[in-house]
Amino acid sequence: MKAHSFGYLPRTTNSNLSSPPFFFFLFNDHSKTVIITGSQVPITEIRNDAIDNLLGALTIAGHFVIPEVSLYFGNKLFRGNRSSKMDAIDFNAFDSPNLPPLVKVGINIGKED
Repeated sequence: MKAHSFGYLPRTTNSNLSSPPFFFFLFNDHSKTVIITGSQVPITEIRNDAIDNLLGALTIAGHFVIPEVSLYFGNKLFRGNRSSKMDAIDFNAFDSPNLPPLVKVGINIGKED
């Protein structure tokens, strides 16, 4: 069975550092969707962002073809090489100051072109 997309769940302290180099050199076929996600609060805690981040990343990977390495966090999908960790405490820890998110997830999923 061939994979059409990939997910990666690092600790948030490593997410923005690992996304571009890790997957750029790991895969020669750059037509796959690669989504990295994580959480500020572990999934074992009652109030966490891990479940929303994981389900959002899986939903996007299953419904869209985005042939690049991306980072899903706080209901937004960012380009992996354009994202930065802006906050060590808030659930919306990552941002892309120079580019809008590729996808915003709410009641509807909005993909930017």
